Amino acid sequence: MARITSNLSRRSFAKGALAAGAATAIPLRRARAANDPIKIGIILPYSGVYSKFGEGITDGFEFVLKQHGGKLGGRPVEILKGDDQLDAKIGGEVARKFVTRDKADIIVGTVGSNVAPVLQKICVDSGTPLIIPTAAANELTRSRCNSLVFRTSCSHWQLAHPMGPWLYARGMKRVTTMAMNYAAGKEEIESFSESFKAAGGEIIDQKFPGVQELDYQAYFADVLDKKPDGIFTFFAGSNAVEFVKQYAQAGLKEKVPLFGAQYLTDSTLLPAQGAAADGVTVSAYWAPSLPNEANQKFVADFQKATDKLADLNSMHGHDTATVLALALEATKGELEDKAKFSAAVAAVEFQSPRGPFKFSKAHNPVMNIYAVEARGGQLKILETIAPNLADPATGCAL
Repeated sequence: MARITSNLSRRSFAKGALAAGAATAIPLRRARAANDPIKIGIILPYSGVYSKFGEGITDGFEFVLKQHGGKLGGRPVEILKGDDQLDAKIGGEVARKFVTRDKADIIVGTVGSNVAPVLQKICVDSGTPLIIPTAAANELTRSRCNSLVFRTSCSHWQLAHPMGPWLYARGMKRVTTMAMNYAAGKEEIESFSESFKAAGGEIIDQKFPGVQELDYQAYFADVLDKKPDGIFTFFAGSNAVEFVKQYAQAGLKEKVPLFGAQYLTDSTLLPAQGAAADGVTVSAYWAPSLPNEANQKFVADFQKATDKLADLNSMHGHDTATVLALALEATKGELEDKAKFSAAVAAVEFQSPRGPFKFSKAHNPVMNIYAVEARGGQLKILETIAPNLADPATGCAL
């Protein structure tokens, strides 16, 4: 079975990580024997506002690993866990420790678009393959694309861009946007605004509450005065719970329809959002109700194995581990030849719970984007709004 050897916080890794980070050059790693365990460093937010993301991704990853008897490519797996706390400096310290002292073969991480670029640089500099299970910063598979870096979630562009023309075609001509004030929120709004304005729409106001802000009433105060046809947003985690509830409390629910990216009404948030979420529509590439065989099997098997409901995060973990399982099966567990391993990952195709999955040339998923409505504590697929959508990968030279 897989062995989990650490669960790091700032205190437990700081001394060794800071010592490793003091060197500017990352040393080359020794050759590994074919029967040595594959060391996978998982770097995620296990505390703070996005802790549920880290927990869910890990659950989905370990679910697949258990299905494979704790082995990938015929080799046992040793998992290292580190909490990046949604902090780029801390995430970098964890990553340096994993690739220098612990000699991780593969890094899986992370959620925050502010942390992922730091992990990416460390992995590229050290020649360590990186699989990004959630962070959707566009540049990761655009200007920063690399043969060793793959993403199993999406780019911000993929989620937000299709919603512009879709909303305009449904009578949303004048829209207000709101988003958490960090890289993810800004890119989601930029991608939406680009396509919405190209379709003929007008952005009449933009607001960016801080990531730590959980009181949004001041941001709703002048919405009705400006008479938007709708609100497009990016909020996630506990921020999304509060935003949706306060949107209803402010009296906007029956007057200004609310839209956003899929994290706004993630299935794990619906119980806390309650009736306030009814009618909220998001762009998404997965929902528990997605009617394909792979998804129905995943949802049922995951609940049986873990006694938890499958969610977007566990789906990300599932697909990340499945990609690694298929790639390592193709290489028979061999990781030393990085070009060979990269080619094996790039060639992976399978029926994901989200639908057909494959990588673009930039190593970003090509997949369907759906309009999904929350209703009665469930997520309902309305329609496919962008089939087989690939990020444009601007600036990628792969």
